[in-house]
Amino acid sequence: MKRLHGFATFALLFATSPVSVAQSINIDIGCNALSTPSDSGGGVAGQWGAWNFVDHAPTGSAVVDLTGAATSVQVSVTNVGGHSCADVSNFGPGDTGAVFDDLEAVIAGATSTWKLSGLVPARVYTVTLSCWDPASPGVALTSVRLPLSAPPVDCGVWDGVGFAAAGDATVVAPVQADANGEIRWSIAPAVGSPRGALNAIQLTDRIFGGTLPEVYCTAGVSSQGCVGRISTTGTPSVSAGSGFEIRVTGARTPAATAIFIYSLNGRTAVPFCSASNSYVCIRPVHVRFGRTSIPNGAPCLGAFASDWNQDVGWWLGPQIPGQTVTVQGWWRDINLCSPLDPKNSLSDAVEFIPAP
Repeated sequence: MKRLHGFATFALLFATSPVSVAQSINIDIGCNALSTPSDSGGGVAGQWGAWNFVDHAPTGSAVVDLTGAATSVQVSVTNVGGHSCADVSNFGPGDTGAVFDDLEAVIAGATSTWKLSGLVPARVYTVTLSCWDPASPGVALTSVRLPLSAPPVDCGVWDGVGFAAAGDATVVAPVQADANGEIRWSIAPAVGSPRGALNAIQLTDRIFGGTLPEVYCTAGVSSQGCVGRISTTGTPSVSAGSGFEIRVTGARTPAATAIFIYSLNGRTAVPFCSASNSYVCIRPVHVRFGRTSIPNGAPCLGAFASDWNQDVGWWLGPQIPGQTVTVQGWWRDINLCSPLDPKNSLSDAVEFIPAP
């Protein structure tokens, strides 16, 4: 995946907030910790929101969640033998505004052991480790044990194009926190590799039985200058039959067709096409639902909605409790794109896990 053109990396200042119940967290490993979290995109997990910048040898660094709220979670390295930090950015020296500019490096024959603490005991999380090295495209550098008791696995290779994307030097695994609310893993150089690398950690809270919907990604701007925002009301469920409305407001008017699309394959963020400012925020395969239209009215006051429990959840039934669902709104516009299909605009997106 190529780097997203036109994506502005910007700093966000976060006020002190209560400890977050949901523990979805982005952590960038660097040579120098930055005190202010910032939003630098979705990383290899496609998980948008605040990023924590921590030093390559943290001894208990507290981290914030995707909204910038304080959490009980801390990140630590418990064994740093043969361990150092490398700034090997191919995007410019010290480019800390762009995630993954530097990394923890572990030399041949050494192992580095990491720990996340302050998690909910026995809760299952998805852990995504990014271990790409911008200086070594096409080379399998790193061996990972995730969790620490698991057999070692090869972290794969980076294709050398743009930022690392899903599948580029990445290990993803569901991991259950232990009775103390901790998850541990180790990194080491792969066989024959001079060094291993750990670039970023992405922790995704996956509560079987439903999670609160989380809005993410960037909404496009329509031909009228309208920005369609997605929101939800109610609780997602595959058995309730109704009671979870997904709505887009702020769309252009009129629109002959407005629909929602959903996926069971997680997040992404790729331009809809070369001439569009909208992003496709959900991974294929895309399934449509809730088709409707937006009547003529005041500019940017268009809206459309669907009850996901009624339109989708009930017939998916036992296939998806505990799985992540992503949804995005789409409508016809005179927005830019290809000559074959020039009329498209997209909202931001929402992610949730439906209850049984």
